[in-house]
Amino acid sequence: MKNTLKGKNILITQSALRVIAGSEIVALELAEALQKKGANVRIFTWEYGTPIMQYVQQKNIRVTCNERDPFFKKCDYIWVHHQVLPELVIEELFKNSSYSPRIMFMHMSGLPTNHIEQPYINGLEKRISDKSYYVSTEAKNLIEQMFYSSNTPVESGLFQNYFPVRFADKQYSRRELKKILVVSNHPPQEVIELRSLSGSISITYMGEKNKDYKMITPEIILAHDAVISIGKTVQYCLACGVPVYIYDKFGGCGYLTRRNFAKNENKNFSGRGYKKKSAPQIMRELISGYDEARTHQAAIKDSMIKKFCLDDKLLDIFKPLSKQKTIDAELYYPTIATMSMAKWKLKGDFYVKELKDIINIRDTEIRMLRQNSRNLESKIQGFKNSRTYKIVTAINRFIGKNTGL
Repeated sequence: MKNTLKGKNILITQSALRVIAGSEIVALELAEALQKKGANVRIFTWEYGTPIMQYVQQKNIRVTCNERDPFFKKCDYIWVHHQVLPELVIEELFKNSSYSPRIMFMHMSGLPTNHIEQPYINGLEKRISDKSYYVSTEAKNLIEQMFYSSNTPVESGLFQNYFPVRFADKQYSRRELKKILVVSNHPPQEVIELRSLSGSISITYMGEKNKDYKMITPEIILAHDAVISIGKTVQYCLACGVPVYIYDKFGGCGYLTRRNFAKNENKNFSGRGYKKKSAPQIMRELISGYDEARTHQAAIKDSMIKKFCLDDKLLDIFKPLSKQKTIDAELYYPTIATMSMAKWKLKGDFYVKELKDIINIRDTEIRMLRQNSRNLESKIQGFKNSRTYKIVTAINRFIGKNTGL
């Protein structure tokens, strides 16, 4: 297939590019894959920082927080996360009739509590989106109920947390469960407790709440015999052929197998739709179900590469055709105002979180100082009660009486 992306200008929008999490990784991997095709890529975000910044810089991906970056006027394609549109793009869409980049909206959750995935302006996406993408069928059904009328559908498709082709290069080949990897930014208590039940099986935890907080690579996946995770990490495991045990804060099915694959795919391998389990139950299932899961993963690896490989999907997703955008002028100022409010709410949320983190660190330090003080007082009291202290005190009193000191 002819490479139609070479030399094209592509904008990816993302509300915040700071933490190592789902949408941030999607934006980063998509930008990297498009650059490999020869496209000129820019990521626009309201918040940019560490820890993901180092990975963005390593891949030479350009990021801007400038709402009026001149690059936006030259865009052939705009890929939208979290409904985010820069001020200049909104202005061009409303005021420049010749401005017609192909615009695609991406929705990574349909949960009512995930407000950032929901529309800021009713009807805006319907008017300007050439195609709207969803991470799963579940997300598609939930989001479309929120803001599309049934008689005016927008062309839609699935973008199922596709993985870069490098994850498919090697095959997991070991046959014994010795090393388990947990990948989660929000591990439930029962998963944390597994370490005390694992015996000779080693368990490594990766995520925001652990010291080992970094991007997942094929080498990390392949260094383990099973992975406990949900969402995007599941596709990484499918690419590598490593058994994956689906479980996190929502609960989960356990090992992904032929019997539960369709149900899990429908819900983005999130673990929703299943009951919570105890740590002992999870540990038993990890051991007893390993052979079946390993056999299943090996059998479906090739078909999973065809189904979920990002590099093979790009030319089909980024087609050159674009529809004429019909936008009511009266929506211009509400769109600008609402986008601005969303931006400053997100920034405010980040600052509040940072303040809470600082307060938590200071609280921990104060608790440690108090504990150290109590320990010191206990040691002092113990010394005062000791025979040595009593002898030294008696000697000092005797010397004081006889010397007048």
